[in-house]
Amino acid sequence: MLAPFAMDQNKTQEERVPTAEDAGAAVIVSPDTRRPNRVPPGQSRTRKWPILDAGGAPPITLERWKFSIGGLVANPKEWTWQEFQQLERVKVFADFHCVTHWSRLGNTWEGVSTRQLIELAGGARPAAEYVLARGYDAGFSTNLPLADFLAEDALVAFLHDGQPLTEEHGGPARLIVPQLYAWKSASGSRAWNCWIATRPDFGSGTDTTCMAIRGRKNVLAGNVSTGKISRNARLGQWAGAAQYARKAAPEYFKRYREERRCAVPPAPFTPHPKLWADNGLHAAWLGHSTVLLKIDGFTILTDPVLGARCGVRMGPVTVGLRRLVAPAVSRAQLPHIDLILLSHAHFDHFDLATLRSLERAGTAVVTAKYTSDLLRVPRYQSVQEVGWDQRVRVGPLSILGIRVKHWGARMRSDVHRGYNGYLIETARHRVVFGGDTALTDSFKVAKAKKPVDLAIMPIGAYDPWIYVHCNPEEAWRMGDDCGAEHLLPVHHQTFRLSREPYLEPVQRFLAAAGNHPDRVVTTRVGHEWSLG
Repeated sequence: MLAPFAMDQNKTQEERVPTAEDAGAAVIVSPDTRRPNRVPPGQSRTRKWPILDAGGAPPITLERWKFSIGGLVANPKEWTWQEFQQLERVKVFADFHCVTHWSRLGNTWEGVSTRQLIELAGGARPAAEYVLARGYDAGFSTNLPLADFLAEDALVAFLHDGQPLTEEHGGPARLIVPQLYAWKSASGSRAWNCWIATRPDFGSGTDTTCMAIRGRKNVLAGNVSTGKISRNARLGQWAGAAQYARKAAPEYFKRYREERRCAVPPAPFTPHPKLWADNGLHAAWLGHSTVLLKIDGFTILTDPVLGARCGVRMGPVTVGLRRLVAPAVSRAQLPHIDLILLSHAHFDHFDLATLRSLERAGTAVVTAKYTSDLLRVPRYQSVQEVGWDQRVRVGPLSILGIRVKHWGARMRSDVHRGYNGYLIETARHRVVFGGDTALTDSFKVAKAKKPVDLAIMPIGAYDPWIYVHCNPEEAWRMGDDCGAEHLLPVHHQTFRLSREPYLEPVQRFLAAAGNHPDRVVTTRVGHEWSLG
């Protein structure tokens, strides 16, 4: 049996040490928290709570949520969300280790013990050896030995440190097996099921789905004490990726061949930044989230993407999204860039080919936390990573990192990467760059007695990705939140990322402006604007 213990409230979350006394609600102590070195080999400790679900999962309605357990059990069972909440609860104090090389120590989980779930189903039959898991997101399945699933500190959790699990952290409920690494989760059905089996199964499209995992980054794989990922887990990861590629590749390359037959159309307008004065605030929208700014003679380029495609480079070919319209200026037409400002590492914001073409000894870079490893740092004047609420200086600029509601993973596994909005301040001007975000009130931090001259806000890719991308009305609201006098809408008219019609975002944004359309400074790629 694992000993219950009382939390020492005088210590920080990461410093809490299990004690023998029970001075409150009993908590099960995971054995791994007693090891001398709680951070496994190859892991880095973080005090943050990185996003575990990159978005795009189908919305979960608790009224329709179900959890079932079947396969090699005596009496298959099913619970609704309300019924599941009524089951006996346990609390577990455990460390959380993600296979993407970060560890968060000292978590308190509350939910239903996996042992209790098996007992309520009449117990596992003697031949049972594995649990097959598939949650809400299609395409990935979870496999783990039944012995690990039945560990005393394993549970299906719906509270983390006393708070309900959010969607980006696997909510409304997720499987926790502390002795195993967390990884991308299972997916696919309207209900959660636990399928107890005689062997591992990497998911063949059947409906024998399983373990209560909601997000896409919760699959369990590998042993924490050894720092190794299991062979079956690796096979499962590759099987999931291969399954996705097999389904997506034919359609992608068909479209790729069709697109090669015609050139990318030019931008409807061409700005002339080399004619801008060295005083005042100037801006030109070059496409997507790429904006050229000049603030009292200091040039800034946000999220530069200037190629015909953005995506993964495979030899001479870039596999990824093709532009709907060419950049408003080419790389050769750009003036000298003093600062490159990067919001996060997604391919449509952090294009390595463009960034390498901009490498200069006189160009500085400010980027989100844990993204500078993607850059050839020595080739720039300086590279600074900025976290939320952190401030750095570059030349005459003071730059504040603003928390946004998005995610930072470039691939499906590097969920440790940061993602930011920014407040840029000089002696005379204030500019907000929203990066990529869903609706948040974080931009209120920029509101001050001195107004924001310009807010650059994303307005596209909200249908169906509203959980990670704001709609035009929400973008307008966030612009008002920061006290912006003028707004420059971005993240539309450049790549086909979602289902909304081509011009719908900007039309809705103008409608949101109501009697103040003059506050919207650009509506088409290539428009430019100047202030004083």
